[in-house]
Amino acid sequence: MNAKHFLGCIASLALAAPAIAGTLYVPQDQPTVAAALLAAAAGDTIQLADGRYAEHALQITTPLTLRGDPVSPSAVVLDAEHLGRILVADPAAGRVELEGLTLTGRSTAGSSGGQGCLEFTSTAFVALRHCDIADNDAEGRAALSVNAYDSLAVRDSRFLRNRGTAVLQLSGGTDASVRSGRYERCLFAQNEYALYASFASATVRHCTFVEQSGPQGKQPLQGVLSTEHADIDLFDAVVAFNSIPSFTVCTTSPGHYEFQAVCSLIFGNEEQNTPSGCSPVYPKFMTCDRCLELDPCFCDLASGDYGLSGDSPAAPGATDCTEGMGVYGVQCPPSGCTGVPASSTSWGALKRHC
Repeated sequence: MNAKHFLGCIASLALAAPAIAGTLYVPQDQPTVAAALLAAAAGDTIQLADGRYAEHALQITTPLTLRGDPVSPSAVVLDAEHLGRILVADPAAGRVELEGLTLTGRSTAGSSGGQGCLEFTSTAFVALRHCDIADNDAEGRAALSVNAYDSLAVRDSRFLRNRGTAVLQLSGGTDASVRSGRYERCLFAQNEYALYASFASATVRHCTFVEQSGPQGKQPLQGVLSTEHADIDLFDAVVAFNSIPSFTVCTTSPGHYEFQAVCSLIFGNEEQNTPSGCSPVYPKFMTCDRCLELDPCFCDLASGDYGLSGDSPAAPGATDCTEGMGVYGVQCPPSGCTGVPASSTSWGALKRHC
């Protein structure tokens, strides 16, 4: 083989080889998040240095990971400064992962439509890990809106003090079995509403839903967790001290969709489980296995410390639900908040007290 032929083969192999995903550093390689998103190739990771990034209407158009500090999300803040949405993913993005970020400052003012502070439409795979979505004005919309996706995974994340719904999960179709969302070890606190699933079923594990307080009559499904033509399965969760109904269900196909709670504590919520403004309404609280209606004994509810005291009925080992309930385990000594032994209760009893 002559040298010219050899070099030609090498060039052909180089063209045929797939691009190797790289890492872009902000601000070292690119001065802003927006510039990094424009420069990123498919599969790249954009690594943000600690700091506050005053940017809004960011566009993701290619599969990538946007990463801050997974150990301390508060160290890397994307702040829309109330100028509009924070981030929108183009349908061509395909797979988008956000990790270790605080996302805040979205306002309905200046928004050019859309549903969410973080907007994903027709994105195949969406993942959030170790993120805080906090203090967004999403009235009539959602802090996180995911529509017509294939897979949604949210874990080790917090949704805090958002005006509107924390998560709006839509399938973009009419078959809830096609789309699903998974939530693990998440905190939903002091939002108006927590999770709305429409034609897209949700599985929730080890999450805490506390102090949601959305105005009644503002949305057709007004619960902490609301489902429309979809299943919600709740495992090892705490739903407590919300001033709105715990769960609302609406479907025109009664018997096809259900709400299931297993090893979950449900206590001190608004005493009304049937939503208004949704017609026809079919509450389908199908099963509640090993559920509790006892004070969860948070370490300090008033200051927003939702860890469990040592004598919490939701603590690991307190019942036959050995893994415990909620996002946090025991975080403080026994408080003596309840002298009532932990015991399971029927779903009918829960409905009277939620």
